Amino acid sequence: MKMNVGSLHALSRIVVLIQTIVAYFSTLCMIHMNLSEAAKDLVPQREASGQLYYRLDYEVIVFFGPTELRAELGWKTRVSCGSLRNVVC
Repeated sequence: MKMNVGSLHALSRIVVLIQTIVAYFSTLCMIHMNLSEAAKDLVPQREASGQLYYRLDYEVIVFFGPTELRAELGWKTRVSCGSLRNVVC
């Protein structure tokens, strides 16, 4: 995919905007997950150049309880949906 100077300039403006917005947020907690279970569902793919890579599409699902936050990492497998659970805060 080729990008021209105009699209690179627009992309750099977006990056600066995101960095500016992120500066207004603070870290409430960190999510740590063991992805060994999800690794079973990875399928090797190749770039146009022939380089091998793996891709996992996932969602971070956050539950807001009265006294805690809880998060799960969810992904779709070839057969069903997978989920890893972890209390984060």
